[in-house]
Amino acid sequence: MIHRSLFPSLLSLGLLSAAMAGEQMRVTADDVNVRCGPGTRFEIVCQADKGDLVTVQRTTEDWSEIAPPADAKLWVYAELIEDATVIASRVQIRSGPGISYRPAGKLDRGTTVSIQETVGDWVRIAPPPQASAWISSDYLDSPQAAAAKPVAPPVRAAPAAPVGKPAAKPVKPTVAPPPKPVASASSPGPAPARPRPVPPRPEPDADDEVSAVEPSAKLPVALAKRRLAKDKKQGEQATLEGEVRTASSTWGKLSSYRLVGRDAEGRAITQCYLLGNPKQLESILGRRASVEGRLYWVYRVRYPGLRPDRIRLHPKR
Repeated sequence: MIHRSLFPSLLSLGLLSAAMAGEQMRVTADDVNVRCGPGTRFEIVCQADKGDLVTVQRTTEDWSEIAPPADAKLWVYAELIEDATVIASRVQIRSGPGISYRPAGKLDRGTTVSIQETVGDWVRIAPPPQASAWISSDYLDSPQAAAAKPVAPPVRAAPAAPVGKPAAKPVKPTVAPPPKPVASASSPGPAPARPRPVPPRPEPDADDEVSAVEPSAKLPVALAKRRLAKDKKQGEQATLEGEVRTASSTWGKLSSYRLVGRDAEGRAITQCYLLGNPKQLESILGRRASVEGRLYWVYRVRYPGLRPDRIRLHPKR
């Protein structure tokens, strides 16, 4: 008898041999997420349904890289495409229309693409072979294994009863329930059950920090140990425009990067600190951008922190 702990290892070995041969595998469930990398932290590019065939290229411990499905949504920065041809030496394919989305492959100069949609400064392209797509190995099985599953034998129906008058069923005598005792003044009935007292909830102390972070908004890592302001709405969706710059000093600040705009008199003012990926922010220093995300206010910090969900770069002047 094989121990249960060996099943994942056997499955990984089977998928690995299929990946080495480039064999097609069958999806075993509906609405299975296909992602741009091997893990749930990577963005979803499409979904696969039960019975779909995918070509496995390689596997990790729990994930399999497959040829990108035809409905995978992949994006490229529009300024790097001219006449449906890549004009830069190396172009990142991304899982969404912005640099805040994770890479999903690379395209070399001269590669021809098929543009399917345009959103701002980004174009959605038909999935090229250079793109990377991943699916959980738990939802893959070989087509031969699916075909070899035993089929349950048909259930035979019980023989029909002969046609004729049905036999009369014996009638059970009806027994009347005993009368309920009537309570009198001398013999009162049982006392009604008293409800259990509910203890009052303790009120928070005046020094306790209570923040209005929305349940769906995940607090950025940079703010995990910071004290949020009580009088500000936390996690509010906002879109700000400005130039990406570095902060003059990181002491007491929220980030080394900030978004700088202009006031009514044309003076440069800090609008927010950017709480995104430092490498991505470093790559767009000095560029004007529209940043969409959630605002968080920290106690005694003048400007809020903005966790980017989408960054749209403005054309260079």
